[in-house]
Amino acid sequence: MFCSHCGVNNPDGARFCAGCGKPPGAGAAAPPPPQYQAPVPPPPQYQPPPPQYQQPAPQYQQPAPPPYAQPQYQQPQYAPPPPGYGAPPPGYGVPPMGAMPAANIATHFGLAVVTMILCCLPLGAFSLSYAQKVKKCVAAGDYAGAQDASRKAKLCAIWGMILGPIVTTLYVLTAYEKAGGFR
Repeated sequence: MFCSHCGVNNPDGARFCAGCGKPPGAGAAAPPPPQYQAPVPPPPQYQPPPPQYQQPAPQYQQPAPPPYAQPQYQQPQYAPPPPGYGAPPPGYGVPPMGAMPAANIATHFGLAVVTMILCCLPLGAFSLSYAQKVKKCVAAGDYAGAQDASRKAKLCAIWGMILGPIVTTLYVLTAYEKAGGFR
């Protein structure tokens, strides 16, 4: 059933219109509202194009150079560069006496690690510490300090390799004797 006020299609027996909220009427069925049809435009008619106006090409003149610019072909000649500072003083760039290049200073890092793991932990740790100090001294340019640290790293590693097996052997013999092995 269609509402007599707004024309919305409501279900049969509805008391109020779903579109406008008014009673749909006394059961009278109103015709549905007309469907919208888009107007059909008339066919286009031929219109001549608007006339084209020809304007004369503008005549440009080259502007005068600004007063602060340099002349184009008469640039000033610059003076030649000043002479150099001469030869460097004697000894410039040469390391001091007794210093060695960084490539010749050994860190003994591998020897320190082997000593620490296999032989004697305390002396291996000291050797490892001196091996690290060699790298720091070389990075700082202290070649004498790097040589001293390298020498100490090597000595600690060698003493650890000598004392480690001796102390281990004495410990094993003492433990074996306490267990009653030499009776």
